[in-house]
Amino acid sequence: MTNFFKARFIVFFLSICPLGAVAQPRTDRSPKDLFALISNTNPDTNRVKLFIELGFHYLVKPGTYKTNMDSAFTQFNKAMKLSELLHSEKWNNESLRVRGQAYLKQRDLVRGRADFMMVINREIQAGRPKDEARTWMRLGLALQSNDTASYKVRREALQTAYTQLKKLNDIFNQLETLRAIADADLNLHRLSLAETEYLQIVSQSKILHYKHLFYIYSSLGDLNKLRGDLRTVLYYRIEAVKTLEDPTDIYRQKLAYYKLGQIYFELNQFDKSRAFYQKALAYKKSAVNVDYRLYMAYTRTLIALNRSGEALEFLKLKAKSLPPTLLPENRMIIKSLALCYTALGQFNQAEKCHLQTLSIDDQIFKAEMYLDVQNYVADYNDICDFLIKFKQYKKAEAFMGKFFRLNQSMVNPIALSHAYLVKFKIDSASGNYFSAINNLQRHNLLNDSLFNDTKSNQISELQIRYETAQKEKSIMILQSQGQKQHVALQKLNLERNLVLCSVLVLLVITGLVYNGFRRNKKNSLKLQRQQTEINLQNISLHELNNKQQLLLNEKEWLIREIHHRVKNNLQTTISLLNMQTAYLSNIDAIDAINSSQRRMHAMVLVHQELYHSANLASINMKVYIRELVNYLGESFERSGEIKFDLLTEAIQLDLAMAIPIGLIINEAVTNCIMYAFPDSKSGTITIKFTIGVNDDFILSVSDNGIGLPKSINHETTRSLGLNLIKGLTDQIQGSLEIQGLHGMQITITFKNIK
Repeated sequence: MTNFFKARFIVFFLSICPLGAVAQPRTDRSPKDLFALISNTNPDTNRVKLFIELGFHYLVKPGTYKTNMDSAFTQFNKAMKLSELLHSEKWNNESLRVRGQAYLKQRDLVRGRADFMMVINREIQAGRPKDEARTWMRLGLALQSNDTASYKVRREALQTAYTQLKKLNDIFNQLETLRAIADADLNLHRLSLAETEYLQIVSQSKILHYKHLFYIYSSLGDLNKLRGDLRTVLYYRIEAVKTLEDPTDIYRQKLAYYKLGQIYFELNQFDKSRAFYQKALAYKKSAVNVDYRLYMAYTRTLIALNRSGEALEFLKLKAKSLPPTLLPENRMIIKSLALCYTALGQFNQAEKCHLQTLSIDDQIFKAEMYLDVQNYVADYNDICDFLIKFKQYKKAEAFMGKFFRLNQSMVNPIALSHAYLVKFKIDSASGNYFSAINNLQRHNLLNDSLFNDTKSNQISELQIRYETAQKEKSIMILQSQGQKQHVALQKLNLERNLVLCSVLVLLVITGLVYNGFRRNKKNSLKLQRQQTEINLQNISLHELNNKQQLLLNEKEWLIREIHHRVKNNLQTTISLLNMQTAYLSNIDAIDAINSSQRRMHAMVLVHQELYHSANLASINMKVYIRELVNYLGESFERSGEIKFDLLTEAIQLDLAMAIPIGLIINEAVTNCIMYAFPDSKSGTITIKFTIGVNDDFILSVSDNGIGLPKSINHETTRSLGLNLIKGLTDQIQGSLEIQGLHGMQITITFKNIK
């Protein structure tokens, strides 16, 4: 069971305690204190309670598994023997229950079920149906293993408890039992069955005012995430937030905003994801901990927003203020460090952390802890992404092979889509082009099913509904405050008028008072009419504002979709050209295709920046030039090292200007790499992009290589690269200057054309 389901187990168990006479043992006292109390207590039922409490402490204690379990059995057996000597059936039954829990934790289904059935038979003979239902429930919840035999016993126990509660007409605990049954089905990926059970609870809760709808909506979100239906996941995440009423319930508040941030991250809306994660981080540490999952999720979001350095500092600060004590917590910190080091390009640290994460996964299994298969999936995908980034394709292929040996029915479609994309990259690098194109098609098929136009529109609609609901809630609060102020003001006005009227009665005659009253009434009616007109105008303006906001949101989505489609089409063309080179032997033809691929990639980066940018009108050229130069440096294989010196300002250019500039830089840098440093010599290529004294933009690409040969006249040469640079310079209405004496230098001066 995942951490979320463990948390749910605790909350759920506390909710069923009224069914029986004996509550869950305390675990807040240390073993040292408990041993001292046992020594100083008479051999009565109080000592039995202490034996059970001490045994339960070892049962739930993290650490060395076998040692803890042996200690737990020792204390439970002592409790059983003493309760038998005291002829206390009540505490003997409880001793059997906790010992049965211990056997089931050891996956000893036969002895564990036997202890519970002994108690159930006693309760049936004694005619205690409430206690019987409680014991069936304890048996069902104690079974945490997901094998077929355990699932069958768990389902039988919970179903029997549900039937018993139905006879007792205990409606609330009926729903709690049905929730436990649905949780069991969800853990076993019986998604349709679990969904039916959760929706049954939702339907009945409208009549019974069920208090735990938050967990039902949260579970329905988890269920649809396994299906890959992100729109429905977002719907249930928002519904879960709507159920939050108690601001002091820190766990639910934090969990709700964490999960909402998580779905926005998977929808690639990183700014919204970050905003909701920050809401969750604003709460203090919760009793049922979600903090480490939140730290890892927030780190991923900062990395996605190109704030990797900030992510690493945040992670180190949190690990210092809240050091991990358990293996799962330590795994999340190490995994987050691996992602930070990967994003920062620190290969050795990143590889060490990725491998350590997988090692911790194995330790969790050996320690008899449960690790969600989705965690394994994420770990394999992340280490493969890391190895591909550093061109370690053989290692990546080995890990991807392990990934596809996992049970694919347990892998959610989002992770599976990403895995096919990773496999495509590995096969492309290995020259296995037919396999590569098959994997790319599988990725696109899954990706389109997850993010098609209809779902995108529905997701946008859900976001608008949520934001509108939040605004309406704020307006209602303001209106309520305004109404209170209005009532207070009316009261003050009334008191003032009464005093004034009393004075006027003493000073003026009855006729003047009557005339004054008529004038006041006339003015009051006039003011009421004016106020009514103002209110109607405000309503019209509010409706107009909502319509405009919807249109703006739709326009922004359409623009992003256009950039996304253009980028995908260009990338598909690049992949097809890459496959074509495998069938060519003419070096010139291959070079021409490679040059075309680099030019197309320069345009891909422009559309990619616009798609991910919050500003759809312009591109930050500093970020764009850095990514373009990194790509060009990696696309050539040279023995000599070429360094890039980037002296660029954060200048914003629109699409019409950014694409020509990107193509000019592509041609200039490619020319420098190919011809400036013959015989694989080392050298430096300097790229400057600044604003001049007359607000002109100045782009300069230079190298310290051999320069332009005297036999070549750049003004008359028929070189495609130089002619392309000249044509693009004319397109942006700029001036071109080329110097080739001491290294090659191309300088272009232009203004921003709007």
